[in-house]
Amino acid sequence: MTQSFNGFFLNKIPLIEHLKWREYLSFKMLYGGLRNENNPLYAPNLYQFPMGSNGGTGTYALGKTPYVEAGAGIGNIFKVFRFDVIRRFNYLDHPGASPYGIKFSFNLDF
Repeated sequence: MTQSFNGFFLNKIPLIEHLKWREYLSFKMLYGGLRNENNPLYAPNLYQFPMGSNGGTGTYALGKTPYVEAGAGIGNIFKVFRFDVIRRFNYLDHPGASPYGIKFSFNLDF
């Protein structure tokens, strides 16, 4: 789910209102499973992901709890760019997992 505020907050700040930036809040949740015949750990004929420098594979099957993340961002930067700060709430026990991330995206907002 993504909510766009269309500049509701940023348009109240002098000089920033002329940039016409838009605020976004997002929430994502993923729940599902992976059968052993599709899991590279149990099926040797599947593509094996390379090991990272920290010993992790970088890909993991979901457990019993859903993956949850939320983010806040600013869009319509130069009419095409969007910048989001993402907060990850669970599955932080994997090697190299960070609770925060930054996402830059390119999209056309008119």
